[in-house]
Amino acid sequence: MNLKLPEDFESRWKILAKKYKSIQDPWGLDIKKTKILSKYLYQLYAHYFRVRFFADEDYSDKQFIAIGNHTAQLPFDALMVEMAFFLNNKNPVLLRGMIEKFLAGFPLLGKLSAQGGSVLGDRKNAEFLLKQKESLLVFPEGVRGISKSTSKHYQIQNFTRGFFRIALKHRTPILPIAIVGAEELYPYVMNVKPLAKFFNLPAFPITPTFPFLGPLGMLPLPSPIDIYVGKLIPIPENISKNATDEEIDVYVEKIQKQIDQMMQKGLKNKRKML
Repeated sequence: MNLKLPEDFESRWKILAKKYKSIQDPWGLDIKKTKILSKYLYQLYAHYFRVRFFADEDYSDKQFIAIGNHTAQLPFDALMVEMAFFLNNKNPVLLRGMIEKFLAGFPLLGKLSAQGGSVLGDRKNAEFLLKQKESLLVFPEGVRGISKSTSKHYQIQNFTRGFFRIALKHRTPILPIAIVGAEELYPYVMNVKPLAKFFNLPAFPITPTFPFLGPLGMLPLPSPIDIYVGKLIPIPENISKNATDEEIDVYVEKIQKQIDQMMQKGLKNKRKML
C-alpha cells in the first residue's frame, strides 16, 4: 500500500532510531515496529481526524510531563497527541504515554502500546523514565475521563495528585494540553456496569453502533481533533517534595483549571464532522 506521508517522515524516524539504538527499554519499546504503525496512524491523524496542533514553542530539547484532559473510549486522544509531538517540533519528540492497567493487560493492544513506548502508569515506571530524560504523557482524570456519559462531555473530572508529586520529586516542568474533538469519537448512550465488572473493564459503553455492529462498532467517528499546548509550568522552588496533600492540591487544581480554560476556549473554534 502506497501511503502518503510527510516529506521529512523518514528523516524524523532516523533521528529516533539513532537516539534509541543503545537504549534497553524494559517495557519493549520497538522503534522499527513503531515506525511501521505510525505510517497508518498518520493517515488517521492527517486525513481522518484532520488534527490541528497549536503550540508556541519547540519542545525538541526539553523534558516535561504533558498533562491533558482524557477523552473517547479508546486511546485515540493519546495517539494523536503523540503523533503531533513527533511531527511538529524541530526534532521528533517521542512522548512516553502512561496507560491504565486494563489497557496494558489487553493481549494485542497492550503489546502494541508497549512497542510504541507506552508504559503502565505507576510511579516507579514514571520515575524510571524521567531519570532517563524522557518526557511523559499523563491523563490525571484516569478512567473517569474516558467513561463519562455524553451529557458530561468536556467536563473535566478531578485530577489525581500523583503526576504532581512525581514532577515535584524530579523538578520536572508540567506542560498543559487541551484536546478538543475527541469526545465525539464515541457517542455514549449508557454504561452497563455489570458487564464492565464481568470483563474487568472501567466501563462497558453502549453507543449507537456498539455492540450492535460488532467489531465495526468500535470504529471511531471522524471527528476533527484540535490539540492546544500551553506554556511550560516550572515547579515552584518553595514547595518541598514532602508537601502535604493539601499543599499539592493547590497546584493540581490550578493546572486543572488552566487546562479547562484552554479547552473551553478551543471549543469556540471546534470544527464539525464532515
